[in-house]
Amino acid sequence: MNCKLDHVAITSNKVDELIDLFSYVFNSQVTKEVKDEEGIKQCWLSIGLQINRISEEAKPSPFFDHIALQVSDVDDCIKRSYDRGAISLEKGKNWILYPFGLCIELLPWEE
Repeated sequence: MNCKLDHVAITSNKVDELIDLFSYVFNSQVTKEVKDEEGIKQCWLSIGLQINRISEEAKPSPFFDHIALQVSDVDDCIKRSYDRGAISLEKGKNWILYPFGLCIELLPWEE
């Protein structure tokens, strides 16, 4: 089976500051963003990083949200994950939450 990292997602109450940091330090560009009345709600950067906004009161910030992996057989990975006690989240059956708290988004393999 093939598997590769697709992206890593973090949550933060400092989305604009993180965009600036990754743009300046790593020359990263915003490739997609979702906005609401408060500004940027989610964004994806060209270096494989996703940033999800949380409330100002939430601590700590930033923190890890999920890992997205591209795999050659999503259904088999889901089955194997269930064998280890994982569950699928309401977002979709490909969003897997393991008993120890790790969340992995399983995506189809792309060449």
